[in-house]
This record gives sequence, structure tokens and C-alpha cells, in this order.
Amino acid sequence: MTEDSPQNTDNVMNSGLVPTAIQDALKALDKEYENIIFELEGIIDTYWIKWREKNKQLRVQRERSTTVVFNEGTIAPRLVTRNTKSYAEWVRYTPGRVGKKSKTWGTRINPKRLSNRKGMYYRIDQFEGIAKDWELELIAETEAKLSPLRYVAEYVYKAKSDTQQLIKSIVRKGS
Repeated sequence: MTEDSPQNTDNVMNSGLVPTAIQDALKALDKEYENIIFELEGIIDTYWIKWREKNKQLRVQRERSTTVVFNEGTIAPRLVTRNTKSYAEWVRYTPGRVGKKSKTWGTRINPKRLSNRKGMYYRIDQFEGIAKDWELELIAETEAKLSPLRYVAEYVYKAKSDTQQLIKSIVRKGS
């Protein structure tokens, strides 16, 4: 059993070394982080529903007409979890492929660092050259909802991580 395993953490929490207030704070942070991630998933799911519906309409128009060019959207958000942290990121799913046939999970659009704020942020001008007009409106609407939640999720995760570090230091001193 590793030091960070859930069973070991439960034993440490119940051992009496960690004050109840700190245990309650960690549980509250866990619950709040899960709520934020759930809300992010809902926003992303709503985007995908609208995006797929519009792409379906455009595909039908293209199939009926010989003059309509490819105007389907290629950019969509996804929620990715790395280690224990979740990220709402934008991905470009381009049609076609070059070279060896292999699965593609899209190309991640890298967020930009803003000088006046910590962290990474997406700006609408990052999408202007690659998104269709109809898609850009949908991206702007969705990013306006994702951005504040992404910001809060970052700080809640940091508080959760700091609290876990505090618990580890209490246990080390008490053992």
C-alpha cells in the first residue's frame, strides 16, 4: 500500500492526528472540485450538442448542393484528467489525414499566458484564423462560461493540494 492510497489516507484521517476541522475542509474542497468539474462537463456537453447539430445541417446542405464548400466546424472543447487534475481545453479536429493511418484525438490548442494574471487562458483571437464564423460565435459563448470555472477550479485544486500537504506534515510530526 502506498503512502497516498485512499485506504491509508482514511486511516490517517481517523487516527486522531488530524484535527476534524482540517478533515472537514478537505472533504468540502473535494466536493466543491467535483461540483465544478460536473458543471464544466455540462457546458462542454451543451457545446457538443449544438456543434454536432450545426455540422449535421451543413453536411446535408453540402450533399444537396454542388457549389457549397466544406464549412463544418473543427474546434470543440474536451475535459481531460491528468493525474488527479482536470482541464477544460480546446481541440481542433481537422478532416483528413497525412501519412500513416492512425487514430487521431485532435490537436490541442495551446492556451496563452496573460501577463497580468497567473495561469493559462484562451482568447477568442486564438480561434479567429481557424474557426468558421458560426463556430467562432459558439466558441466565444462557451469560453465565456468555461473561463471563470476553469479559474475557480485551478484555485480550489490548489487549496485541496495544499490541505493534503498540511495533513501529511501533521502526520509526519505526530508519528
